[in-house]
Amino acid sequence: MSFAKATFDMLNTASDVTDLVGSRISPYVRNRDDGFPAVVYSVPREEIYTDAAAYDLKRVAEVSITCLDRTYVGADELAEEVIAALEPGTH
Repeated sequence: MSFAKATFDMLNTASDVTDLVGSRISPYVRNRDDGFPAVVYSVPREEIYTDAAAYDLKRVAEVSITCLDRTYVGADELAEEVIAALEPGTH
């Protein structure tokens, strides 16, 4: 599974996030017709570490998430829910 798909799945199945944004979770750019609040995510960097036999040992990625709302407070509250949804051990 790709990091982009895993990120979407974690956000889209977190009821605290979807209660705020509904289905407004998009990769790379916000859909033009979407309202607020919304979440935009991307995976700007991914590294795959392999051994001499080319077996994957470890995959590491940088995931960038932008939480959008019309107010700072709204965006900050959404960001807190997104962070909680992505914390290790919560899935």
